[in-house]
Amino acid sequence: MVLFCLLFIAALVNADVSARAAYFNLTKTWTAPMPALPITADAASYITSKWHTSSIYASEDISFIHDPIDTNSTSVVMKVDYPAGSYAPIGTKNGNNGVKGGAEFFSRPNGKKEYNTGLLSYDVAFDSNFNWVKGGKLPGIYGGKVGPGCSGGEKATGANCFSVRMMWRAKGAGEAYAYIPTSKSLCSEKKVICHGSYGTSFSRGVFNFSVMKWSHIEIYVKTNSGNNMNGILKVWQDDSLVIDQQNIKFRTNESLGVSSLMFSTFFGGGSTSYATPVNTSSYFRNFQLSTGNTPSLNDTPNSILNDTSIPKGTSSSVKDSSAVSLYTSSLYYYFILLVVLYQLFA
Repeated sequence: MVLFCLLFIAALVNADVSARAAYFNLTKTWTAPMPALPITADAASYITSKWHTSSIYASEDISFIHDPIDTNSTSVVMKVDYPAGSYAPIGTKNGNNGVKGGAEFFSRPNGKKEYNTGLLSYDVAFDSNFNWVKGGKLPGIYGGKVGPGCSGGEKATGANCFSVRMMWRAKGAGEAYAYIPTSKSLCSEKKVICHGSYGTSFSRGVFNFSVMKWSHIEIYVKTNSGNNMNGILKVWQDDSLVIDQQNIKFRTNESLGVSSLMFSTFFGGGSTSYATPVNTSSYFRNFQLSTGNTPSLNDTPNSILNDTSIPKGTSSSVKDSSAVSLYTSSLYYYFILLVVLYQLFA
């Protein structure tokens, strides 16, 4: 009886970890492991062995250290360095700049499987001397087979891949930055900025990043059905819905789906005008990637995943109504937990 209760309690705690994923009916959740102690010499080996990845760009700029933001914490976080003068990986790969900065790799915890829907969450913080310059990339979701496409000016055709990363812009303004097929109707929307052969910006400046402060980011992607423009992109910052973009076409081929955590962070932009003027760093923790194939591919834009109860154009301070569901489900779990504990120790 005691063993059963302990297992039941563990299941409840685990269920609450991915409450938003459960709300969206995502059936698989992978949590990126973190080392118990700092690793400064060869963090890449740990990531390669534990994070389902095979190659890392600029691995020398990654380390694991004690949390420098929350000084009361003893936990270990990932640190990524950006040496002065560094910018986009394409700059160093093409030999235009000798300074590597940031890092890039893909984690595929589900192997070669791809899914219709995905939710990526993580915490990010920036060093006290972080100069935003003109902008830079942060991790996101990748769809399709990992390759050179859907970043660095390599277009998304709808059949090859798609990507949705976060970006910081000047003065810490935030946005979602996606390589997806575009259209005149999408590019004409008020909160959308299309960049030709580069990515598409969503809701620039609706939220902001700050230095020396943890920010919790959640990116939700629901791919479109067939050749329809009924895909969905949602982003939360610290539990506030800041991006709610409907009518997106991520793909033209239904065999293409969410496949990877795209860990991608650097200054840029692909020119020296984006380069950081100082040696600086960012910090990451609590990576989770949840995936699923429900509802079915032929669902309509009016499905529950659209969250139509949220008025369009709401400000970043307006909570997503799913937060109510999360709160309610958490209360339920803890009520059951109290009952189990009472039965166990009464």
